[in-house]
Formats: sequence, structure tokens, C-alpha cells
Amino acid sequence: SFADDLWDGDSAELFVSSRSDLTGLTRGAKCFFDYQYILTPTSKDGVPRIYGANHASPGSRISVKRTREGYTLCASMPLAEMAGLDWKPGSLVRFELSLAKAGKQGRRWAKVFWNADQEAWDSPDRWGEAKIE
Repeated sequence: SFADDLWDGDSAELFVSSRSDLTGLTRGAKCFFDYQYILTPTSKDGVPRIYGANHASPGSRISVKRTREGYTLCASMPLAEMAGLDWKPGSLVRFELSLAKAGKQGRRWAKVFWNADQEAWDSPDRWGEAKIE
């Protein structure tokens, strides 16, 4: 499917949990209040894409500029699409960012995480914490 293809090449994935009251608690899998965005500078049709992996994201926008080293990617996701997200100063939210690099075959060859490990995509308890200031 279209969404399945996006993560398997050059891409970034952003994970945010809107339930700051659950920060520090162990949860083994994502819930409806956890958000995952897949951002890709190219897709099979050559167009940059942003996709809300577990929710609709019609207001999201992405722009990409190719560089000698790779890409510069800018994206926006409306806060209103993240139900219950608490952006008050001092709030803690679960947060994670991963970057993937495609190999010569065009499929994902390597992936790095800001805070977590390879299983973080579905385990909010492995995401980092961000403090809103």
C-alpha cells in the first residue's frame, strides 16, 4: 500500500504522545492518543509526502530541498489534529524522531533514533521525553 512504501526509503518519522500524564509509565503499544508521522522527501511518484500513520492528517504540509548531502525537509502538522495534546509550558510529552536512509536498491538500509531503539515505532515507553517551554 501507499503508506507501507513511505517508511522503506529515505524518510523521517516523528512520534508524539498527547498524554503527558502517562509520561514515565510503561506502555507496550501505541494508542489513539499517540501520533506517528512519516515524512519522505520522495515517493514512488517522486513527490514529497507526509502521512499520519495512525490517523488522518489532511492539514499537514511538507516541502523538500535537495542538497549535495541529502535533503532539507520542512514539515508542519496542525496541533488541532493531535487531540488532547498539552502544549502548556512545563508539560512533558513522549517524543521520538527517527531518520532512515535508503540503500542502492531504494529500500531502507539504515535507521537511527534520537532516543530509542529499533522497536520504538510501536512502544511509547521507549520514546524520549520533551519538555515544552
